[in-house]
Amino acid sequence: MDEFQLEDAESPETVSPGGEPANLPYQDRSLKHRMILGYVWTFFGYGASQVLRFGSGIVTRHLLLPEVFGLMGMVNTTLQGLQMCSEMGIGASIVQHPKGEDAEFLRTAWTIHVLRGFTLWLCACLLTLPIARFYEEVPLLWLIPAGTLTVLIDGFKSMKFFTLARRLEIRVLTIIDLSCQAVTITVTIVWAWLWPSVWALVAGALCGCALRVTFSHLVLGPPRMRFAFDPDIAKKLIHFGKWLFLSTILTFLIGFIDKGVLGKLMENMASFGVYMTACLFSNAMVDVVRKVSQNVLFPVYSRLAEQGSERLRTQTLRIRRLMLLATLPPVWVLIVWGPEIIDLLLPVEFAAAGGYLQLLAIGTLFSTVLIPVGSVLLAAGDSFRHMLCQATQSVILVLAMIVGAYWGGGTGVGLINGVILGFVSGSFLYYPVLAILVRKYNVWFPGLDFLAVAVSGAAIGIGFWLKSLWV
Repeated sequence: MDEFQLEDAESPETVSPGGEPANLPYQDRSLKHRMILGYVWTFFGYGASQVLRFGSGIVTRHLLLPEVFGLMGMVNTTLQGLQMCSEMGIGASIVQHPKGEDAEFLRTAWTIHVLRGFTLWLCACLLTLPIARFYEEVPLLWLIPAGTLTVLIDGFKSMKFFTLARRLEIRVLTIIDLSCQAVTITVTIVWAWLWPSVWALVAGALCGCALRVTFSHLVLGPPRMRFAFDPDIAKKLIHFGKWLFLSTILTFLIGFIDKGVLGKLMENMASFGVYMTACLFSNAMVDVVRKVSQNVLFPVYSRLAEQGSERLRTQTLRIRRLMLLATLPPVWVLIVWGPEIIDLLLPVEFAAAGGYLQLLAIGTLFSTVLIPVGSVLLAAGDSFRHMLCQATQSVILVLAMIVGAYWGGGTGVGLINGVILGFVSGSFLYYPVLAILVRKYNVWFPGLDFLAVAVSGAAIGIGFWLKSLWV
């Protein structure tokens, strides 16, 4: 605990529905205390979530065929694409803006959020036929409209989710998320056992999403959400989100371009389902880093940025050291023992996922090092530089995948592996641009980054040596 030397920071005033300041427990807590609790609850929630996720993933892969996960991967890619290509930064605005807990601010944000959800679902319906034809998969004609109903339902979620994140009150959010995930898993497994098909995954997702929205209104308390629209507030939301809008489009490209391309290049949905299974494992640590960055680091960095650049630099270095110690070792295990883990846990139909997992885990290693750095830009309200960072990474990623495809297709590596290697290399080739963009905030630590990569290389090398002795 001595690693954290955060001073008490003045907490933003919260307004009750009647306009009076609310007496909230979090106002009596120091920023240090709230950050530690948020960090603990985030890791606990993520750990429990991953146990549920991997447990259900293993069970469902024993009940369902690989092509089911390929089809659902296409639905999820479509859903994520629509969500991220229309992101307005509403949640980030609530966390970052000084009036982020004002009732009228939240209700205007909620109104925009509802309209966005309805619009996204309509867009998904319009895109269904072109996507089904492109991938030559008739089942997508029904799966995409049904599966993307989650974005319509989620549009009605209370904005209190974001105010709790702003205060680093992660406990309630974690409990709600785990409860809804448990319902999703239960419905999915029971359905898959009784009627094994892709609809088990759709039904589970819809039930979990509906329950989460219900909890957000019944459990999280005032202010009660209702339709309202304040032009000045809407203007502020749009102003903050204009560059974030472009950033999230680019984030989607960074995170999902491999799935869009490989879904077409692979010989069938079964092969793509195997690849999606590898992604399930490789993305585990990236997901926890993103979740910590969103739920803990973003609010903390926002408060530290108000205290001066030197304060931000000192605490960022300490936070990143701890995160690297916690997140890198599991990635080393995946790189070294990926095939053995897949063989141990999954049916033989998924055996090829082991090789994909090793390749993807290399990209995961660099992502865990770099993702927390980019969080500083948004916390400082610099959505423009964040957009530039994402744009650079997107361009490099596409070019690397093209080069990888030509190289792999012309050698014994193979077209598919070449594309994956290109995708992985894009995770770190943009590092010089990221370093330039964050230097303004004095949070670039080249020594720490180099040490993390060097230690990782040594650990992985030792791991393969020990593995050779074992085998």
